[in-house]
Amino acid sequence: MYNFEVDHLSKLSNFLIKTLCATALLCAFGAKAWCQQPIRITADLTDHQRGVLHAHMQIPVQPGPLTLGYPKWIPGEHAPTGPLNQIIHLSFQADGKVIPWRRDEVEIYNFHLDVPEGVRSLQADLDFASVDMEDGFSATVAASDNVVVLNWWLLTLFPVDQSADHIELQPSLKLPSGWSFGTALPVSGQTGEITEFAPVSLRTLIDSPVLAAAHFRKIPIGGKHPVELDLGGESERSVAISPDETAHFKRLIAEAESLFGGAPYQDYHLLLCLSDPLAHYTLEHSASSDNRFVEDALYAPGKFVTTASTIPHEYIHAWNGKARTPDGLATLNYQQPLKGDLIWVYEGLTEYVGMVLTTRSGFWTEEEFREALALDAGEMATHPGRLWRSLEDTAVGAQLLTSAPTAWLTERRSTDFYAEGALIWMEADTTIRRLSGNKHSLDDFCKVFLAPAIQGTPKTYNFEDVITLLNQVQPYDWRSFFTDRLTKTVAEPPLGGISGAGWQVTYVPAAGSIVRGLEAAHKTDLLWPLWSGQATVDARFSIGLLLEADGTVLDVSRDMAAYQAGISPGMRILSVNGTAFTPEAFHSAIAATSKGGKLLLVREHHGVQAPADVHYQDGERFPALVRDGRQKDLLPEMIAPHAVN
Repeated sequence: MYNFEVDHLSKLSNFLIKTLCATALLCAFGAKAWCQQPIRITADLTDHQRGVLHAHMQIPVQPGPLTLGYPKWIPGEHAPTGPLNQIIHLSFQADGKVIPWRRDEVEIYNFHLDVPEGVRSLQADLDFASVDMEDGFSATVAASDNVVVLNWWLLTLFPVDQSADHIELQPSLKLPSGWSFGTALPVSGQTGEITEFAPVSLRTLIDSPVLAAAHFRKIPIGGKHPVELDLGGESERSVAISPDETAHFKRLIAEAESLFGGAPYQDYHLLLCLSDPLAHYTLEHSASSDNRFVEDALYAPGKFVTTASTIPHEYIHAWNGKARTPDGLATLNYQQPLKGDLIWVYEGLTEYVGMVLTTRSGFWTEEEFREALALDAGEMATHPGRLWRSLEDTAVGAQLLTSAPTAWLTERRSTDFYAEGALIWMEADTTIRRLSGNKHSLDDFCKVFLAPAIQGTPKTYNFEDVITLLNQVQPYDWRSFFTDRLTKTVAEPPLGGISGAGWQVTYVPAAGSIVRGLEAAHKTDLLWPLWSGQATVDARFSIGLLLEADGTVLDVSRDMAAYQAGISPGMRILSVNGTAFTPEAFHSAIAATSKGGKLLLVREHHGVQAPADVHYQDGERFPALVRDGRQKDLLPEMIAPHAVN
């Protein structure tokens, strides 16, 4: 007779024995992290004026073969962008002797060593050159005379056979005299010039940047779990924030906690670097965000509005992307490839909710919110690449698109999972409101999908989780809704959210405040700056051209008038209607075409000049929203503040 109880106990006993044996083997193999002392790493930023960052590591080891890795796949960058080329020195020593290393011939981010008998600690020295290599996010300027932004992946090596959650490090930091810093890392002490932090996992270290500067301010901005705004800049003026601006930051924290029902962190550091020499971009982290703006962003008229939405965007990633993350992005460590098929949730949902919170917080007016929506819709309409490449493919191919050149962007498509993803999630919002009689909205989905829980490792999600939770909020055929918009190749972007909110996209002859600010700040959209160093000239919605201020063609749309006249990326416009090219002359000439004016350009390519007669008669065109009186206007209630004062 079959004895279930005996068999069950036998299986349980065998399982426990195997588990204990496996644990013992892991501890014996190469001194695993939970059986050893932490790796000690000191980052020395005192050579910042030369653009060199130093790291000294003390790595517990066992004799025998050892493979150390330099982070390759950087979280939030969705690509293998670890700036390996910027290592300008790497050496290892043990007991006063140099230990040779050799690079792996296939995985060049890995370094092989043979640890001699009797050695239990390996010393490593790494120098990183902070220069602009124009090769992805991380390969950008991180240090100036007055500011340094330290992402620890620039300086860190780790055993490649271990999980980032199980490798323990004890970091410390050496700063120039008189400097201050902000970071989510907990400080454990001070020894002379060295600030010591508490031991953390490799995942936490990589996820905890440091903003250090000669001019620094720390401002509490509220939260049930406290949030601190850390400002580091090139001058005292750059970090002087007004009470009104501070109030918007405080409102952001309150609105986010209200939307998500709490916070997924113990405390949070919103790092805001204000510097012209440093590269300008933003990146999310679990308990902080790395935001790098121009030096005068907080006081120059019109500057902040073009970048304001990136702050809520990166902050929301503490919930969507960090506390909860797509299962394809939850890898063992930073050598394993990331899978981006759900980035349209990671980034698209965050982009839409970020725009909403930007407005609820007061960073944007309702008019600026509408202009931002119109820009997203207009930009996606100028991408004929959508006829051959699905939005889903831009997500899967994110690692290619994040560092792709601007030339032929419209034909290739770019990281459209941001803007088009936001339009899709807006349509999901208006659909929920319509089907529920306005009793529910996407806010309710965010509250259940991104319900905060402070934890050490992220809770993953997949496509089925998204569909299931949406159906809990509002039953609907959400599978078909998303599948159609993600996989089909169609000429028009998804505008159902805009129309469902009672608005339509149109084109007007005058640029709004955001477009004017984007041109002045040499950006093409609200998220991604161009690294041209000059203002851009935006004629994408009229003749299909994007130019630098000197007339250099950055991109062209093949189904629009400029391309038909023989203009393509890499050329330079020398004159407009017989007058030397200037942005003002160019805009004026386009505007005059609506009254019969001609648009005669002279372009130069590889030293050869040629005329370009642009056949166009519609004047300046910029996307905008107009009311559709047949539908209820939902925008006011979608962006109305929710937090109690």
